[in-house]
Amino acid sequence: MYQRFPIKKGLEHPYALTSREGTPYTIKSYSESRKRAVKRIGLEYSKEACTTSHADRHRYGQNLAESGVPSIIIKTAMHHASIESQQIYTQPTEKKVRRQLKNAEQTALINSSINLQFLLEAK
Repeated sequence: MYQRFPIKKGLEHPYALTSREGTPYTIKSYSESRKRAVKRIGLEYSKEACTTSHADRHRYGQNLAESGVPSIIIKTAMHHASIESQQIYTQPTEKKVRRQLKNAEQTALINSSINLQFLLEAK
């Protein structure tokens, strides 16, 4: 893996995000760096705008759930103690719920139209 700043001999680690000294970022340093980067590209840094690192965690959980990964695997991948604790990360978004309901409504309309047509033809 390419490291912008070389890791010093004897201080090897698996982390991709490092300081200028090649040491792993602290959580605080990473958060501050991310916040500056988000603002630099013109976005708002907030939970509501989904630009925080925690938003990435939610997206990861959503991606796993949408890919059909079983809850027990998601729990393990997200390092949760219980299946219930990972459910907040895998709940569908409001937008997805609306899309699914709209698709269900269209399917119901198509099915009722087909059933009506079948009944009329049967007479």
